[in-house]
Amino acid sequence: LAACGGGGGGGGSGSGSLSVSLTDGQSCTYDEVFVTIEKVRVHRSGSAAENASGWEELVLSPALRVDLMDLRNGVFEPLGTLPLEAGSYSQVRLVLAENGGSAPYANQLTVGNDDIPLTTPSSQQSGLKLNVQMTIVAGETAELVLDFDPCKSVVKAGNSGNYNLKPVITGYFEEVSAIAGTVANGAFVSAQVDGETVKSTVAAADGSFVLWPMVAGTY
Repeated sequence: LAACGGGGGGGGSGSGSLSVSLTDGQSCTYDEVFVTIEKVRVHRSGSAAENASGWEELVLSPALRVDLMDLRNGVFEPLGTLPLEAGSYSQVRLVLAENGGSAPYANQLTVGNDDIPLTTPSSQQSGLKLNVQMTIVAGETAELVLDFDPCKSVVKAGNSGNYNLKPVITGYFEEVSAIAGTVANGAFVSAQVDGETVKSTVAAADGSFVLWPMVAGTY
């Protein structure tokens, strides 16, 4: 398991870069949850609007369609590396592709043999806004990990049989901890505090599991 971390200080002058990857730190009972990523946008200001100047973009060409269910237990999907001027950055936007008219959809929930499109609210077409304090140091590559939580992001729309995608994503820039080990194949593993589950997963085929990210403490 590779930790993610950024440099300290003010960044100095010159250029560095930001490496971005995606993971799923939770456990759900869905068969598949696909999302398709078009861009990662970065800005120095946490309040910068969508059309403001100063945005830097990591464009995925072609757009990357990934099953979040494959990104558990410490698996990371690299999205790419973005050159940036040294300094502080406060806002990240993850831009998802729009669904087409038929399956397979760009953003899709699979339950059994049913491919169900995930409808993304129009307010998020400009990208899901994340406030992440990052410092890019000249001559170095910092790492940003986006933890996409399908358990909270997939929302059933009443009794219509439709589902909405309301992305819940946390960006991790500073180094974080993990709990890892080996148990029975397919076992459900959770870290709890006073009986309340903080993080959970299902062990992989070889029995290995990783609970990430974890705040240092006693579980």
